[in-house]
Amino acid sequence: MALLATAYLYVSGRGIVLIRSVLELPTLQMRRDEDRTAGAIDVARGRAVGSLERALALTLVLLGDYAAVGWIIAAKSLARFKQLEDREFAEYFLVGTLASFLLALLVGLGIRILLKQP
Repeated sequence: MALLATAYLYVSGRGIVLIRSVLELPTLQMRRDEDRTAGAIDVARGRAVGSLERALALTLVLLGDYAAVGWIIAAKSLARFKQLEDREFAEYFLVGTLASFLLALLVGLGIRILLKQP
């Protein structure tokens, strides 16, 4: 139980540090949320959505329902459809989303492996 709690706390909270690191790689030249025209409220909402989507993705991986993770990505893309016309935003969005889901997937798979061992 403690292992699961730790996984959820990390993926939903401190995991943002890894996602931020990916988005700030100089080779990707990604924008920071604070550099965009969006206000502080939008940044806070984006972080909250990211935390929730990673927790949901972790739950789905732990349940073995990998296909449903694709539905989350599809729904998120649909919600941002109009903004995806801006190439710079689209790249930022895709890299952030994929890094976020990769973190949840790796943690979920790690937990599944650990729980199957005696």
